Amino acid sequence: MNAFGKAIKVKRVEIGLTQEDLAEQSGLARSFVSGVERGEAKA
Repeated sequence: MNAFGKAIKVKRVEIGLTQEDLAEQSGLARSFVSGVERGEAKA
């Protein structure tokens, strides 16, 4: 997990969203959100 991915996850959890919620609200795939949080996807 990189710093950006960690920051996204911390904020997502802080506001009470699941990865699925964030993906739906942002128009992204849940797998992409997961990859960003793990530092495996380019954001």
